[in-house]
Amino acid sequence: ASNISVGINETPYTVFLTPKTQIRRNNKSTTTLQRFVAGDTIRLYGAIREVDEPVIDAEVVRNTSL
Repeated sequence: ASNISVGINETPYTVFLTPKTQIRRNNKSTTTLQRFVAGDTIRLYGAIREVDEPVIDAEVVRNTSL
């Protein structure tokens, strides 16, 4: 498992990725995180944890900039 940091409405979130997390391009084909760069627009699908710091357990991460 790994994680990435994203800003949503000026709030920093930690996004946890598992081996089951799907990494997708804008056309929904698969890609790798190595293709992502700072400033890309992404869509996250998953659950926000009920903890003090904002954390998302991602099921799908889609980069709409690719």
